[in-house]
Amino acid sequence: MAQHFLPPFTAGDCLRFADRGWIWTGARVSRIDLTVNYWSGSDYNAQAVLFQLARHHAGRQLGSVLPEHATVTFGYGSKYASQKVYLKAFELEKHKKRKHGQHVDPEVIQWCKDVGMLREEITLKSRFLTQNGLCYLGQITELELNRVYRARSQIRKLPEYQVSETKELTSAAAGTLSRWKEGEPLQLARRTYYRHRREILDKTGVDISVQRSVVRLSPPVKVIELQPLVAPDWYRKKFG
Repeated sequence: MAQHFLPPFTAGDCLRFADRGWIWTGARVSRIDLTVNYWSGSDYNAQAVLFQLARHHAGRQLGSVLPEHATVTFGYGSKYASQKVYLKAFELEKHKKRKHGQHVDPEVIQWCKDVGMLREEITLKSRFLTQNGLCYLGQITELELNRVYRARSQIRKLPEYQVSETKELTSAAAGTLSRWKEGEPLQLARRTYYRHRREILDKTGVDISVQRSVVRLSPPVKVIELQPLVAPDWYRKKFG
């Protein structure tokens, strides 16, 4: 603020006015972003978690996957609060392509991919802050922000994610398996059907020639456990 010849932000004091009641005198806050990074184990795991999250609701808001398949949003456009979970490596790669993002380190991008780094970001907007006693700088405490994050986090609501092990399938065969699991008509040419059937059977043990509605078969399942992510020593030494 001093660089722009403006007074610094201050927490202010809580004063009582006869006609207005108790009120803070310090800086007023119009938006707060709460972010936490998570480790999923691999880039594939991180992608799988995103699609799992997209099936869930935040209040009345169903998760929505953005077209690039790297972000799930809840309450996009809300004037109250919104949140998203995204692949950090994908975001850094986008920044790297821009003129102002040339400082992004390729080593950091690769590390984010290797550990399957997900970032959850919760945006609290003016209406939320006013209604929850967080609109003045003096009202805000780390304890209260932690409470809000725990209450609104989508990742914390689902500590384990079970996903089908279809990593080795081609995208076309994976799509066929997905339609079969949902009981949808496959609508494949004869040669394509047998090629997909062989690939799926060899790599997952599922036979799509068996009617899904008659025999319930499931591909191998793995459990992804998300853990809060701490920056490694090499990152701290390199970037402080």
